[in-house]
Amino acid sequence: MSAGEMTRALFSNGPLLALLLVDLAKWMMKFVVGGAAIYYFTYVAQDTGLMATYLLISNILGIVGAYVSKNLAQKLSTRTTMIFTFLATTVCMLAAYVLRENVPAAIGLMCAAQFGYGIAYSGTPALYADAVVYSEWKMKKNATGLIMGLQNLPLKVANLVKAVVITACLAAVHFNADIDPAAAGSALKNGVCLPFMVVPAAALLIGALLLIFGFRLTKDDVMRYQAEIDQRA
Repeated sequence: MSAGEMTRALFSNGPLLALLLVDLAKWMMKFVVGGAAIYYFTYVAQDTGLMATYLLISNILGIVGAYVSKNLAQKLSTRTTMIFTFLATTVCMLAAYVLRENVPAAIGLMCAAQFGYGIAYSGTPALYADAVVYSEWKMKKNATGLIMGLQNLPLKVANLVKAVVITACLAAVHFNADIDPAAAGSALKNGVCLPFMVVPAAALLIGALLLIFGFRLTKDDVMRYQAEIDQRA
């Protein structure tokens, strides 16, 4: 494809543009939660040793989520599975924020959120593949390399956004690394929970809305587009 064709393949593909933002929300959850976890365990749970347990359980649940995502996608479609996953994960993370002082409950809910991340991680490439089919049906050009390669863009952007989000949340509560965790007030505790729970949840909620209203490619649509593409050949 020429540079002009690649540009048209990107900007004429509404579902793809929405998907890039959805993918950004997914990666924001991964990086922001991962970067902010230490602050929660230091200043709210006040037991950094628990973080190892949290990481172990959440990673196991993430793997289980990735494993079951295929079966869920076959029953519900990948898009529907992703929508429900984003919404359920949002609820888990907001509930964790409400119960932030109840450390076992909060950790349990955040581990459950990582199960949702595993489903989203495994399902996203299938949505890019759907965007490939839509692009070829619409433009009569195969843009597989371009579209599948764009998966790296949200990942890199989210990695940069992570530092901005965490820094902004800590600055808002006048965080000082010299503060004794035992002396941390409610404002500081609430502030360190924002990047760990609230901001990623907000990103996932926006991602769910983008999937509902921006990425409208259903399973039937993709099958119909692919059948038309096959007939052209």
